[in-house]
Amino acid sequence: MSGCAGAAGVAAGSPMADGTEQATALAQIQERAAEQATRIAELEARLGLLERESQRLRQETPPKPIDTVRIGSHRREAEETDQPPPPPPRLVRLHEPDMLPEDDQPLVMPTAPVGVTTRIPVVALPERRAALLVADGPDALASERESYRAALRLLKERKWDESVHALSEFLVEHPASSLAGNAMYWRGEAYYAQRRYDDAIAEFQSMLARFPAGDKAADSTLKVGLCHLRRGDQAQAKRFFKQVLDQYPSSDAARIASREGAT
Repeated sequence: MSGCAGAAGVAAGSPMADGTEQATALAQIQERAAEQATRIAELEARLGLLERESQRLRQETPPKPIDTVRIGSHRREAEETDQPPPPPPRLVRLHEPDMLPEDDQPLVMPTAPVGVTTRIPVVALPERRAALLVADGPDALASERESYRAALRLLKERKWDESVHALSEFLVEHPASSLAGNAMYWRGEAYYAQRRYDDAIAEFQSMLARFPAGDKAADSTLKVGLCHLRRGDQAQAKRFFKQVLDQYPSSDAARIASREGAT
């Protein structure tokens, strides 16, 4: 009986079981690394769009006049008006003299308690594991994510038409991807950056229709409101801003909607 049981399964702690656990752990590490790389690509794309928006606002907003103060002008003005000059500014010390270290020596940090180190140890990764962390590998999921990140890199570089084309190709090749909703959102952002507000509204609303509970639902709703705002439709813009506040009250999009005048 015991022989049959041993033949039917792999004993815990055996080399085969240990190898399976290591392979699972490596797969999990690779998955987390791929997710982080995708997140970084999205943040970089967001940065590129924010820089574009900042540039647009600088072009559309005239510079405000800057008040200049001439140092020492009060003395001449006082002479002209026969008024005594104002007293010199009072110096404010941040530290009392008796609180400074003796002999003006630099402050010394207190000694750490016993058992507590003041240095963070650096653990070097083996070359093979480090390669696995940064390499996607040949599997289909890695190829899918790389296509998505490549499209976002084009968005970061402000290559709007190329990014729209790349995102459209991604959606054709991977219609059931978990990143499909995000790809639609970024395609809408590319339209928005080009001031193609009608196309952007259609894209964001299509995304909301297909992925109403997706990661980009709050941002897409906000962007629809911003598109209407850029078109001069204040009433429609406020309607979508209010929708963001009602449906996603704790989101970053809600804070922007509130600042834009949701109420």
